[in-house]
Amino acid sequence: METKIYLCSYTDFTTVFSRHFITGISQCREIGSMPISELQFILNTRDFEAMIRQRELIVTSKNLILKILEKTLRSPLELSGNEYVLIRITQPHTESSQ
Repeated sequence: METKIYLCSYTDFTTVFSRHFITGISQCREIGSMPISELQFILNTRDFEAMIRQRELIVTSKNLILKILEKTLRSPLELSGNEYVLIRITQPHTESSQ
């Protein structure tokens, strides 16, 4: 199975008026793809199983983000601290439990 890897940046917005709710905004860009077999060696078992079940995973650990970017981009990238990685499984899901 193949996955798409997205690098997302989060911008937090606030307001001076308490009755106005403003949320943050994320901007994501596709940075590459990676076989699921490679992610099995990067992610811990719990996160890997969650990704399989949910078909995607959000990674916020800076160490894991750097490992994923190193494998995907093959060039160093400086992070500001507001980034996270979204991993999405691209192969169609098949139900085999019957």
